[in-house]
Order: sequence, then structure tokens, then C-alpha cells
Amino acid sequence: MASPRLLAVASLVVSVAACTKTWTAEVTQPALVLRANVEARTSLPLVIALRDMELGKWAITNTAYYVVVSRDRLRFHVTLRHKWDTMADLKNWTVYVEDANGVRHYPEDESVHVVPVSELYYHGVVYSLPEPFYRGVAELSIQDRDLFANSNRLTLVLTHGSYEYRYHWISGEPDPEA
Repeated sequence: MASPRLLAVASLVVSVAACTKTWTAEVTQPALVLRANVEARTSLPLVIALRDMELGKWAITNTAYYVVVSRDRLRFHVTLRHKWDTMADLKNWTVYVEDANGVRHYPEDESVHVVPVSELYYHGVVYSLPEPFYRGVAELSIQDRDLFANSNRLTLVLTHGSYEYRYHWISGEPDPEA
């Protein structure tokens, strides 16, 4: 895949139905290649950027991307940032991946940790934040038979109370011989 890596930023969709706030990020990307280097097996990263009045001009970015590990396994890398540690901790969220057939796949293995952040680095300058926030980092492993064959449309869904983040990847058709 010779094209440059792009960062897809969320298109904010806030749904008021049933008091649920939904944020969605979506990207259309080339088909990932199973038997290739890591870059060709890695999705484009998606970002949902939120603002908080206590953090002023700083946007809080929540990111996700995935890597094709095998035809049966995908590994998602998620970073959540929030001013409350319970919201940054992915253990407090319900997580699943929906494939092209609408089948939900729940993580079988997850590695999660949360750290406080009080400074930001921007173009080599260190900024102290007026209020600290938390960064939760997680790796989630999804496994199912021939999952790669149905990976041309994947949606990672994170829900916590009335909040829902939806990361949606649309890819070219996977190689049937993989």
C-alpha cells in the first residue's frame, strides 16, 4: 500500500433519541492485505475529538485502529481520554465489533491501563493543563472463524451509560485467496 497514511477525524453525530449521545468516525480505506507487512495489515486510524469547557481550547481525542493478525483474528488499539478516570478506563465500557454481516463479536482478550495526564506537547512546546485528564489505552483481540473475509465493513462500538462511540471502517473487498 503505497498511499500515505491519513488520519480520519470524526464527523460529530449527536443523537438525542433515547437520551443517547453518539459520536461517529468513519473512513473508506483500501483493502487490507493479510499476507503482507504490518502497514498493509493496519487500518487507517479514526479520531473522535471532543471539547470540554474546563479544558478550554484543548480537544480531547479518542482514537482507534486495528491490525489484521490472521484470517480469524483482529487486534484493535483504542485510546480514550477524559477528565474522569472511570470514563477513560475501557473496562467500564461495553465493547463489540460488528462485521459486514451485522454479526457482533465481543473481545476475548483485552489489555487496559489508565494514566493521568497534566501536560500536552505541541510542536515541541510543553503546555500545563488547567485541569488534568486521564488517558486509557487498550488492546482488544477479536476472534472468529474467517473474520477477515467479513472485514470489509467493520464498526467498533463503545458504550458507557448514555455515551456511544462508533468507529466505522469501509474497506475494499478482502482477497478471497487469503
